[in-house]
Amino acid sequence: DELWEIKIIPNTQKESLVSQIFPNRVIPKFKIKNFDNHTRAFVKIQDGCDSFCSYCIIPFTRGRSRSRTAEDILYEITKLTDNGYKEIVLTGINLGDFSSDISFVDLLKEIHEIEDIKRIKLSYIHPHDITDELIDVLINFEKMSKYLHISLQSGSNKILKKMVKMEV
Repeated sequence: DELWEIKIIPNTQKESLVSQIFPNRVIPKFKIKNFDNHTRAFVKIQDGCDSFCSYCIIPFTRGRSRSRTAEDILYEITKLTDNGYKEIVLTGINLGDFSSDISFVDLLKEIHEIEDIKRIKLSYIHPHDITDELIDVLINFEKMSKYLHISLQSGSNKILKKMVKMEV
């Protein structure tokens, strides 16, 4: 028999629903070693979101933004390359929210140094998180894919304000 704890969360506290139910929620350490019949491996480095856009449930379902440590990420990528993967796709709700013991750009540079990797792709980054330093890495590091997956939701500042998004 499983015991279930019932919690009543008032509507005024709904923004913190997930963190109240799962107070110590972290990104699980899956240590994936194999993606059968795939040529590329996917590595989740970040999860959750702190933005609370008007239409989005991610902060409520996945919780606040959190990131894995660089050591943990590099270990997983090394194991994947040991298993023959040459292409790594970094994933997260928003890679620009990556916040760990090193910066996102420094993490990319460290991954770039792993000898057996031939290509590094980024799954999603918000346009406001694209810095000159990131652009420099994309241009000058040959293993970096030369495109970004970004979500353009509207070109209208009026609509973006209603969505509780940043203005263009």
